[in-house]
Amino acid sequence: MRTRRIDVLSLVMGLLFVGVVVMWSLFSAGLLSLPGLTVAAPVLLITAGLAGVLATLRPNRHIRHD
Repeated sequence: MRTRRIDVLSLVMGLLFVGVVVMWSLFSAGLLSLPGLTVAAPVLLITAGLAGVLATLRPNRHIRHD
């Protein structure tokens, strides 16, 4: 099975999209208040940024031996 490289931009944008949807859903359901959003939003951005940095720093295992 051939492995594929991680598309860092898609990973980060996907994490941001899912995080925003989850926060919006929790806020709409009344489970997350406005002060909670002021904490959750930066945590979401930091998490997505760290995932992007870790995906970028991951060693490339697709070395071709010609």
